[in-house]
Amino acid sequence: MKLGAKILVCTLMTAPLARSSIWVPAQGPTIQAAINSAGDGDTIIVADGTYSGPGNRDIDFDGKNIVLMSENGPEYTIIDCDGTEADPHRAFYLKSGEDTTAVIEGFTITDAYAADLHGNPWFDAAVLAESASPTLRNCIVTANDCHGVRYSDATLHMYDCLVADNRGSGIVSDGCETTIINCEASFNDNYGVLWLAQWYGREFEMLSCLVRGNGWTGLNLFIGMGLFHVQNCTFVENLTGLNYEWNFPKLAVTGQSTAVVDVSTIEDCIMAYNSEYGLVAHVWAGEVIVRCNDAYGNGIEDYHEVGVGPDDDYDNISADPLFCDQAVGNYHLSGNSPCAPENNSCGTLMGAFGVGCAPTGVDDDNPAAVPESYVLGQNWPNPFNPSTDIPFELPTAAHVKLEILNLLGQPVATLIDRPMEAGFHTARWEATGQPSGVYFYRIRSDSFCSCRKMVLLK
Repeated sequence: MKLGAKILVCTLMTAPLARSSIWVPAQGPTIQAAINSAGDGDTIIVADGTYSGPGNRDIDFDGKNIVLMSENGPEYTIIDCDGTEADPHRAFYLKSGEDTTAVIEGFTITDAYAADLHGNPWFDAAVLAESASPTLRNCIVTANDCHGVRYSDATLHMYDCLVADNRGSGIVSDGCETTIINCEASFNDNYGVLWLAQWYGREFEMLSCLVRGNGWTGLNLFIGMGLFHVQNCTFVENLTGLNYEWNFPKLAVTGQSTAVVDVSTIEDCIMAYNSEYGLVAHVWAGEVIVRCNDAYGNGIEDYHEVGVGPDDDYDNISADPLFCDQAVGNYHLSGNSPCAPENNSCGTLMGAFGVGCAPTGVDDDNPAAVPESYVLGQNWPNPFNPSTDIPFELPTAAHVKLEILNLLGQPVATLIDRPMEAGFHTARWEATGQPSGVYFYRIRSDSFCSCRKMVLLK
């Protein structure tokens, strides 16, 4: 799942049920109680709702390789840690050697407070794994008073996750083999993603990710003998887009001799409109292939000490990527973008998003055509602050009610409650005065009902 310019696709969890399934709260009153009764290979399925209090926070798999999944995805299943300085709590703390077959899937994780954040900001997170390697899929980790996710001396695999608006960094990988695919790390106070390789043989891979609006560097690759591969990512509006330093080539040791066995790569990425630098190589950066990237519009310099730049032999460029609508967080590419495959010498797509700007809807007073079916579209932009547009389509005239709901399902605003003509329509929600968080918007008529999720980030 990626928010921002991409549409969030919410589907039912499709992981196959293992040898035994335990339902929360029907068969286990809390998430931890269900884990305590589970064995290796079991699946725990959590019904829709907000889970908080003892047994639903500070969750520990206790060494079991189990699948913990929500029934219907993070839009409907929230772990609210309810942590404070006086009463700190995380969502998960795994520390007993769980491997990547242990899975956390389909939750919104929020309101964690790490006890030692203010004394030492590097060692706590809403999802904390130490010498444990659970896989994270389809999760939203947001509005926590600490790092969003931190793994130490383990394997970190993350897919389709949003990590946003956390007080520390978004994702911290300390001495971990790391794979992050189709994720977003945005609006975190410190780093978007921080990798501390440290050990021989550890590798970092990040593909098709959006890293946006973080207070420090979007992606910082620091210290190590490992390899990193970053491809088709978009780094925008951070302090610096991407930085790598003290990264030596991976070495193979044979007897008393060593040899370089591979090199790291940064390719097909966009580093644009960051307030200081686009792409930076600091001291003792080892051999890194930087090719087919676009660094443009950064405050101080697009390519700093990287050894490449516009018109180099590696086809890197500095050209306006021509995002569809940067002002509202739409980082898809217009058809004439130099980052589109047909418009650059690499013949590749640069960045995390495809080519083609989403339609903004048709004026109610002058519809171009009548829709064939009822549609409730994804709001735009998403995440947003403070306003967002909600598109919908009516194939026939109908009385329409469009309302905004909070996580508890309580209405917070009614945008439309009146008869409407067939056509393409757009409603705007001004969320001024509403707190950051996850909201739902629901449309109802005599013959249609649909609901989607959106995220307000301030």
